[in-house]
Amino acid sequence: MNAMSWIQGTAAAGTVECKGCEDCDGEGGHAVVAKATESGVDLARVEMEENEREDRKAAAEASGEVGAAKFTDVAKAVRFLLAGNARVTLVSKKTGTRFTYRVRSKKVDAGAQSIHFVGVLTGSNNETDFEYLGTIFGGTTFVHGRKSRIGSEAPSSLAFGWTVRHMLAGKFPEKLEVHHEGRCGKCGRALTVPESIETGLGPVCAKGGRDR
Repeated sequence: MNAMSWIQGTAAAGTVECKGCEDCDGEGGHAVVAKATESGVDLARVEMEENEREDRKAAAEASGEVGAAKFTDVAKAVRFLLAGNARVTLVSKKTGTRFTYRVRSKKVDAGAQSIHFVGVLTGSNNETDFEYLGTIFGGTTFVHGRKSRIGSEAPSSLAFGWTVRHMLAGKFPEKLEVHHEGRCGKCGRALTVPESIETGLGPVCAKGGRDR
């Protein structure tokens, strides 16, 4: 549904500039068609709706409920994981044990194999409490880091290595659930569009645009 379709009126339609709607995942700036009343487009009402939408989005972000989702497609999960700025949580279906990881890409020269550094959440601050765990080379191989303070036999290390080996081989481990936290795996912005929540990538980043 168009973001302005609720505006009532029977006169000729006009356009207004979007300030961030669900259709563009909050990007804004594009023209949206709006029906006009006899006195013109009700811009005050438009602004009120947009403010309400922003309030709902802010409340969802504060509660940690912005578009979080469980992956069901391994290809989408892998694309998200290697997008450049991803956070993923692995949950054991059997024990309920979970680990959260941050996977960030390193800028490399054109033609060079990709490099992604992996960190695991070790504290209560989910913004800063990540410890270096290892590296994914060429989007195909995870190697535990020799300089990591977390041992290669630690549960968090074994869980990530085992899961990634299966995922990169095109298989979803049956014993694990793979979740993202509702933020784009490339730029880190909150996701609100259903298609974006499913893939873990915003519409612009999914098309190859925007760097974090």
